[in-house]
Amino acid sequence: DPANLILHLLGHEANGTVLAELRRRGWATGLSSYVYEDSASFALLGVDITLTADGSQHADDIIGMVFQYIRLIQASGVTKGVWKEVQAEKDLSFRFTKPIADPISGVKELTKRLSDTQSPPDLLSPPSRSIWDPKATLSALSEMTPDNVLVTVGGPGMVDLIQYDDLFQFNYTLGAISDSVKLQWELGSDSVHFSIPPASLYLPNTGILSDLAELQPYASAPQLLINSAGKKLWWYPNHEFPNQPLVAITVFLYSTLDLAETEPVRFYTSMTLWSSMVTDALATELYNAKLAGFDYSMAVVDSHLELTLTGYADERPLRLVLKTIMDSALKTGAMDALRFERSKTEQVRLARLFGRSDPTYKHALHFRDLMLQKYNSAVRSADVLRVLDTLTHGDVVSFVQSYTAQTVTICLVHGSVGKKQAVSLFEMIAAVDSHASRASLPVQESLAVPSQSQAVFRALTLAPEDSNSAVVTVLEIGSACEVTADAGIGRIDDACTPASMQRAVYVKMLKALVGDKCYDQLRTQEQLGYIVYCSVSDYVGTYQLIVLVVSPAYNVAYIEKRIQAFLSSFTAYLRQQLQNAGRWQQVRTSLNITLGKQDAAFSDVTDRLVPEIRDFRFQFDIKRQILAQLENVTDPMSVVDFYEKLLSERRQVSCQVFSADKPAPLSSSTGDIITVDNVDAWRSRQTYVRVSRIPYGV
Repeated sequence: DPANLILHLLGHEANGTVLAELRRRGWATGLSSYVYEDSASFALLGVDITLTADGSQHADDIIGMVFQYIRLIQASGVTKGVWKEVQAEKDLSFRFTKPIADPISGVKELTKRLSDTQSPPDLLSPPSRSIWDPKATLSALSEMTPDNVLVTVGGPGMVDLIQYDDLFQFNYTLGAISDSVKLQWELGSDSVHFSIPPASLYLPNTGILSDLAELQPYASAPQLLINSAGKKLWWYPNHEFPNQPLVAITVFLYSTLDLAETEPVRFYTSMTLWSSMVTDALATELYNAKLAGFDYSMAVVDSHLELTLTGYADERPLRLVLKTIMDSALKTGAMDALRFERSKTEQVRLARLFGRSDPTYKHALHFRDLMLQKYNSAVRSADVLRVLDTLTHGDVVSFVQSYTAQTVTICLVHGSVGKKQAVSLFEMIAAVDSHASRASLPVQESLAVPSQSQAVFRALTLAPEDSNSAVVTVLEIGSACEVTADAGIGRIDDACTPASMQRAVYVKMLKALVGDKCYDQLRTQEQLGYIVYCSVSDYVGTYQLIVLVVSPAYNVAYIEKRIQAFLSSFTAYLRQQLQNAGRWQQVRTSLNITLGKQDAAFSDVTDRLVPEIRDFRFQFDIKRQILAQLENVTDPMSVVDFYEKLLSERRQVSCQVFSADKPAPLSSSTGDIITVDNVDAWRSRQTYVRVSRIPYGV
């Protein structure tokens, strides 16, 4: 398939490629190449480029670069080495395809594969069965000229748009490309020097390492192999999927910097810029690694930095990728002044656009985070812009140096690697010396909502053209895991008290019953709005019942009134449902099945383990604990009593976002409404606590 090789090179991000050059100039932030339309007789290939404001002024230069790179591919890119690399990458992807989740998705996927295949016997064959055909590839490249191109350029600030589309309601101009412009694209630029990407160093070639003997016996929880000052290593071998030699490494970089002494907006803005610069550097450095099946990310989570790496458990490329990530993250070489300016410009753009293209319910959830979390990035865009206006490259470099000098490195290595390999990999991760001195980490704390609290936050939507109202009402239920008095890092199994496990059973039963009834009442019968959602979830270690409604017709005060009416009426519905012995047994059976369900894929195991380490709960087998407690919940009316107690305590927070055409008062007779202007003062009077934490110090 000629398209595979062509798209592989056009979409590449290594140094010397189109996107690398556009990033260097600050003209683009992303590029993707793909098959737009395909048939037995022809194909349309597409290249999408996300331009910066500066790049939008150089559209012709950028299009010329694309054609210049196509000519380079014609001259030196159609080689068997490149083709073999593409096939190897596709074979790896084929070999470790994630299991299809359900029958419908399976039928769709197999139908798609069948339509792309010459004959049914090849349906499940690896891509390496395809044939090397350089003539077909060169023939396809010869058709990729300015004479055979459709170019679409869009964005703000476009002028001379004289036509109008009634269906999609936008102005545009459609016209032929002049010969002089085609010639400009054909000639390209002498100042640009492209190159074909070098051979990948990341394809497994020493054999996938998987010491199956060391993966036995089966353990239900990770082992803490290292627990020294500033360094913690958890190891969990790949018991569940031994035929998938994969590895997932998650690194939690906490700092003992005192957040109470740091302006939160400045802290999170500096963290975001740090993450952005490193991610930008890695996009070029590790693009070949991504193609070879290694996936990585770097993100700000709560008050710390989190790095993830997943891929094949082949030691040589794994070590190479890991070293590149850690060097970029912990050393300031990736944080040059030019990359800082690009990242800062992007953060300014995002801050100015914040919320303008998001639906109102996302605004409401944003304000919920602002109220319920002590350390969070839910800050106002005006504050971010204020900090960005004064933040310099030197400020961020100094911040990173201070942060990393007081780092506590916590790591989970999960996969087909032995203990010695895990320790060796961790030595690469925790190579930077730490001088952490404080006895505790600034981990997330959540609002302890007092009894009989009905705090109401109201704000005008951040999207001026959005006429919807949105309400997110939260009822706090309690800690997801109240730890026993003697719980510690040496005693992590069954550390949650029986009472909190019983609460977990009630929470899951409520979740099974409340969602459908809420939708039926507020969406189907009352027709409050087009989005109605209700569930019970674990939020920063605390269970909460959440109701979300988005309405184009009603104001937030009326929506909240109807939500409260539903919450009150749900008691009778709950009692009526659970008095039916058949329904009670159905709920219990469903919960048994859900809690007893095994992880379906390697990534599911990682996703289950990571939050327990991140949140210092270490309840790796909590589903088993809840299942055991389920046997003790035999009285259906105890679930009703649990819900009635929840209502009587009324630990409630409501975040309401209204549109300009459906205004809501910013004060009320029952007490002050919390607004954007006074939320900081309100937060300063509240109590924020750590929940579900088993401390193991620094």
